[in-house]
Amino acid sequence: DSASISAARGLASKWQLLGGNDAALWGLCKGSGKNPYQTVIAAGDLVSKCSCPSRKFPCKHALSLLQVASANPEKIMAAESPDWVQAWLDKRSSAQEAKAARAEAKASKAADPKQQQKTAAARAKKVSAGLADLQLWLQDLLRNGIIHTDNQRGEAFPAMAKRLVDAQLAPLAQELQRLALLPAGQQEELLYGLSKLHLLARSYANQEQLSPAWQAEIKTRLGFPQAKEEILAGAAVADRWRVVGRLELEQQRGTSLHYYLFGLETKRFALLLDFTMNNVPPTLPPLAVGTHYDAELCFYAGINPLRALPKTLNFNEEALPLAAPAEPLQETWAGAQQAIAANPFLGHWPLWLRGVHYVQRGEAGGLSDGRQVLPLALNPNEKIQLLASSSGGRAGSAFVLHNFNDGRNRLLSFLPEAAHA
Repeated sequence: DSASISAARGLASKWQLLGGNDAALWGLCKGSGKNPYQTVIAAGDLVSKCSCPSRKFPCKHALSLLQVASANPEKIMAAESPDWVQAWLDKRSSAQEAKAARAEAKASKAADPKQQQKTAAARAKKVSAGLADLQLWLQDLLRNGIIHTDNQRGEAFPAMAKRLVDAQLAPLAQELQRLALLPAGQQEELLYGLSKLHLLARSYANQEQLSPAWQAEIKTRLGFPQAKEEILAGAAVADRWRVVGRLELEQQRGTSLHYYLFGLETKRFALLLDFTMNNVPPTLPPLAVGTHYDAELCFYAGINPLRALPKTLNFNEEALPLAAPAEPLQETWAGAQQAIAANPFLGHWPLWLRGVHYVQRGEAGGLSDGRQVLPLALNPNEKIQLLASSSGGRAGSAFVLHNFNDGRNRLLSFLPEAAHA
């Protein structure tokens, strides 16, 4: 991101013992601690490793090392890899070989139809048993009263979540863990979350009566993967896509990157997911908010799907204006309600608002079209940026992500009206 690149430029004078060869590029960067940070970049795919505590990938030290090597290659001394560099290269090579072996074994195993059928049957049995236990557990909660769960959530919910993990129902376990952390007294959100879990369990039990699209939706929500090859083999939606939002969410082993795109012709939203886990680089290029791509996107199977995979993705420097929607804020919001009515398992839904400006109501703020106000959950930096963009009451287009679980609206991006021309 731009902040990391800017921070990297400020490190140019802090490098010591810069070196490189056909295998890697490395250096020691002086930090705030006693020992300098050890930074290494593989020559082939530019994957980096740094001893700094940053969880960003690549970190500012790796970006700075690339900048120095590009701008001043004479500063990089040709040399044999130091022990710490060679150790990382060897470990990475071994990991790549092991990964390739696992992939080969998996492909061989997947090619056996009988083994595939056996594996699928075993998982289905685990899932059904786990969902049956979940329904009994939910019935006990309701019998005792939701209001009495505040004192039990610290123990009862994690225990049930562990049972769901054992049943290969990780998404449901994560949702239960989220509900366990809700503040006391939020029975409405708690009941809403538990109701969705119950509906998912019942829907899976009755999946034979559902359409193929609904079956795919239910199984995806339960954690069954959709094969990328099958998704990319399906119909693609071609458009000029504008990147309207980018979110980074911390995971246990890394970071998930959520890119929200909006089709200028189709007026359709898409979500591209990417991950940085255990120093594994993301598969997508960095998609900056406000940029445009000519792309063919293949959407996952389901009901009102947002998530997609790019079949083609080509940057386009030309910025086309956003055409104004025909509906006011009230009708845009009604579209979100139609989406959740069509698919009650939705967690989030993006909205496009045109002709809105920021208003402050006491401690809270929101976007107004002059008739109604959509409240926003803003951190201090987002509030400052929005105030600067809509100073003087300037209207513009806003892309907002609504959370159906807690009712909050998160600003993805705001484009002043003058920038549309």
